[in-house]
Amino acid sequence: MSTERTPTPLDALADRYVDDACALSPFTATFAGVPGHESEVTDVSPEGFAARAELDRRTLAALDGVAPVDDVDRVTLAAMRERLGLAVELADTGHDRGGPALVNAIESPLQTVRDVVDLMATSTADDWAAVAARLHRVGEVLAGTRASLAEVATSPDPALRPTRRQVAACAEQCDALADPTTGQLAATVAGAGLDGGAPLPAALTADPDAGLRAPPSAFAEHG
Repeated sequence: MSTERTPTPLDALADRYVDDACALSPFTATFAGVPGHESEVTDVSPEGFAARAELDRRTLAALDGVAPVDDVDRVTLAAMRERLGLAVELADTGHDRGGPALVNAIESPLQTVRDVVDLMATSTADDWAAVAARLHRVGEVLAGTRASLAEVATSPDPALRPTRRQVAACAEQCDALADPTTGQLAATVAGAGLDGGAPLPAALTADPDAGLRAPPSAFAEHG
């Protein structure tokens, strides 16, 4: 017969960190299945990276004041110290926001802003309203990427500067995403519908400001 474990102060700290991290990185929340941030986007400007690094530093320091009470706590403590310690080290050296993290053909904000939509619920009108809200803010994510790139473009550390090959590859991806008919997000919008085949409500199809539409111009500008 199993016994229910009583949550500990370390559990509370870990839960609080997850809540705060998801608030600062709504895309992470979607990838992790944490609800409540579906219409928000992650700030990848220098200010956004700084806010997430500060959360990691603050939480890492707070771990020193929490004593583990059982084996579960000891595993939690070790894992958080390792992950947060690495995150702080990357932030301190600039590699959390360096060119390779911002511009690469596999995993960078350009792909994340595209892929996160595929993980969003699309059963109800409210689900599609959240998708629409995110699509309207794609330009913010790409503008934040450019702002962060501007900070590292002239870095004396070549490891922080994006490579020409990755820039070219991302430019090609932007061209594909900017296509209003064949782009991945355009295809998502074109195939939008409710469960059971019902059409979307008029508010999501007729309103040019708040309705569901792909953001090809944002990708064209970024590319």
